[in-house]
Order: sequence, then structure tokens, then C-alpha cells
Amino acid sequence: MDAVFVTHVDALRPKLQHLLAMEPLKPTALSRTMPPAGIYLLSEAGRHLYVGRSNSLRHRIALHCRSGATHRTAAFAFRLARETTGNVVPTYQ
Repeated sequence: MDAVFVTHVDALRPKLQHLLAMEPLKPTALSRTMPPAGIYLLSEAGRHLYVGRSNSLRHRIALHCRSGATHRTAAFAFRLARETTGNVVPTYQ
């Protein structure tokens, strides 16, 4: 395996542990001092549901929570809706 790739993979485990150890926040309680870009984890009742990456965390999380969001802006919400209704194959018609 490529040495540079191995270095990146080896760096992931501590970053995952750091993400999992963070205090959960509600989208309405995001810190004003949070970094503009990064990785976010959406969870409910201790169950990790979705991991995303964004160059604009505050904006991206808001898109997940906005009413009227589409499958292009709130993929997580659409995935949950498909699982709940049993319509797991999207048609986008």
C-alpha cells in the first residue's frame, strides 16, 4: 500500500475517537467559535446515524434541519424518510 495513504489512514482512528468523545449539541446550540470547516456526526439516543464533511459546518448543519429541504440539500433527512417508509430506492421523479 502507498506509504502516504497509510499515514492518512493511521491518523483517522484518533480523530474518530475525538469526534465520538465530543459533547453532543443541538443544531440550535452551535458555538459561535466553532471552526468553519470540519466533520460532523448526527446522532440520536446514542445511535450514530450520519457522518458528513463540510467547508461550512454551520451552513451545512442548517441545511439538514431546514424544512422544505430537498434530497440535494438534506440527504440525511431523505435517507431517514426512505428507511421509515420502506421506500429505500430513490426515484427522484
